Amino acid sequence: MKTKMTHAMRMELANAVRDRHAAAATKDKRRILEEFIAAMGYHEKSAIRS
Repeated sequence: MKTKMTHAMRMELANAVRDRHAAAATKDKRRILEEFIAAMGYHEKSAIRS
């Protein structure tokens, strides 16, 4: 059974990932983006815009 994320939960996760991504080294940024895509189910381009 899938649990849906509320808008507030999605924004909280996006903000946390955004902070991690900004502080990460270049080699780690792709991995962080892929984790975000897997967690959110977004298309890659949508995740980049988030």
